[in-house]
Amino acid sequence: MTDATGAALVLTNRLEDCSGAGLPNLLSWQLGGLRPGTEYRVQVEGVRVDGVVRNLDYAFELQ
Repeated sequence: MTDATGAALVLTNRLEDCSGAGLPNLLSWQLGGLRPGTEYRVQVEGVRVDGVVRNLDYAFELQ
């Protein structure tokens, strides 16, 4: 995860659960110090969807 300048941010409490019980294929993390009006970019690599490995990339901004 990076901020608008491309600087890498430190994630904590990373969790992945692929057990199939509850919410299967869950990936979560925490990031302190998020600021409204700042764009953040998330990149997740190696996600398997229907047997095909792909990378996900998206941006978000808190309002």
